[in-house]
Amino acid sequence: AVLLFMDRKALKMVDYPLLLTFVFFFIFSGNMARIEIVKSVFSFLLQKSTFLFSVLSCQVISNVPSAILLSQFTNNYKELLLGVNIGGVGTLIASLASLITFREYTKQNKGQTGYYVMLFSAFNFAFLAILALLPSAVLVYEKNFVEPILVHTADTIVIEQKDTVWVEKTRSEEHTSELQSPITIS
Repeated sequence: AVLLFMDRKALKMVDYPLLLTFVFFFIFSGNMARIEIVKSVFSFLLQKSTFLFSVLSCQVISNVPSAILLSQFTNNYKELLLGVNIGGVGTLIASLASLITFREYTKQNKGQTGYYVMLFSAFNFAFLAILALLPSAVLVYEKNFVEPILVHTADTIVIEQKDTVWVEKTRSEEHTSELQSPITIS
């Protein structure tokens, strides 16, 4: 509202089509989450590999809307956050920043759109491959060699992982839980 009175010129410079594109990505994401078949498919795919599916989804609907959409189908936030952050590299649509730079480049360099897309894609997919391989290897290692050991008693769950023990107390009548600080084993 301040810009309306103080700087109308700034409002004229806003890239409304780009802004609307992202508004529609968010609307699309919200609506997709309500469709039963989408819920089933996304839950299945995220259960197989949250990291990989989140990286791939960013290539189609951008990383921020993808994060919002996929967060409704998984509790594996570590892999989701890694995936949507790394997934911001790749296609032009993977990140709002990429679309903005593309728009500015094409304004300044008319007739070189194909060159930009080719060079952008080559660099970004190379970076995507490099960035996705390292976390993938770490996640596979953690799943295969660093799985926590769960010990469950009536009112307490103890999760042991290497030299740290996490104690989670549950109050079944309230259906709440609180995670206490780790206890280091000497």
